[in-house]
Amino acid sequence: MFFTEVPGSKESNLTPRIRQTAAVLWSVYFTLTLIEAVILSYLGMPIFDSICTSLSTISGGGFSPKAQSLIEYGQLKYIWTVAIFMFFAGFNFALQYKVFIKRKILSLFKDEEFRLYFFIVIAFTLIIALTLTSHKIYDFSQSIREAVFEVLAVMTTTGFASVDYSEWNLRAKLFLFILMFTGASIGSASGGLKLLRLIVIFKYMKRQISKIHHPNGVYPIKINKIILNEDAVKQMISFVLFYYGIFVISAIILIFLEQNSTTGVAAAIATLGNIGPAFGDVIGPMGNYSTLTLPSKIICIFNMIIGRLELIPFLALLHPDFWNFKRLNYLHKVK
Repeated sequence: MFFTEVPGSKESNLTPRIRQTAAVLWSVYFTLTLIEAVILSYLGMPIFDSICTSLSTISGGGFSPKAQSLIEYGQLKYIWTVAIFMFFAGFNFALQYKVFIKRKILSLFKDEEFRLYFFIVIAFTLIIALTLTSHKIYDFSQSIREAVFEVLAVMTTTGFASVDYSEWNLRAKLFLFILMFTGASIGSASGGLKLLRLIVIFKYMKRQISKIHHPNGVYPIKINKIILNEDAVKQMISFVLFYYGIFVISAIILIFLEQNSTTGVAAAIATLGNIGPAFGDVIGPMGNYSTLTLPSKIICIFNMIIGRLELIPFLALLHPDFWNFKRLNYLHKVK
């Protein structure tokens, strides 16, 4: 179950034992949380609020002591600080350990997933900022600030809000909606599909096209120059198919129950990706899910559970062989 997070990738094996690897990742997680809390407290945020905000940032939780998230603080210094740490929360903790602890700086931009993560953040920030500026919603500097914060909040599935983006124009909201389907990096605190899986899907499609022209050619799929075995590739493809399948089914049911297409589609992807706030007056950044019907809440709960546990481990838990293995293992210990 541990290795379903990064199937087939040897780069995640920081140490020989899973327990040691978990300790390394926890150390990165704790260090980032502590540094953010200290910085926010130094900048003037109340100590309790700085601790809660830091815990919520690095975990990708997005909860704030304030009802309107970071909007209520009204301080740009807090927004920029949280945005920076959301960026760190969105890329692989194992990679951060290599870069900042082991001092392997060059491994940062050698990592395919990080390069894509960095590119998407920059590209979508600029596109949304230019869209907001052209529609005279904000000036360019404020557009950059709000765009980068909301891009990171949605992409890392943290779900903080620095502004009510429901008031943005349709084009800007569309780009945020696209990011709800990506997530951030494997091995990070974010939910969603994760970028590595999308990279593998793209390379698989490229390989299939190449095989049309050269049927006998051998085209191994590589991530950071490491060849993924076919089982890992199939597992990732299965994950994506299951993910989109659950999204489509839950979206259709939610639309039927709520009689609102925006609420149904947005709630389905926001809960499955563990983003939190979505779109619309009901479940937008200034709203909540309390007004949804009971059946809708049950569906959202189901989406959040499988989205947070990761789909493949969740399905593995439901398989009868898992429980047979646990029972046989217990009987062996008793004997």
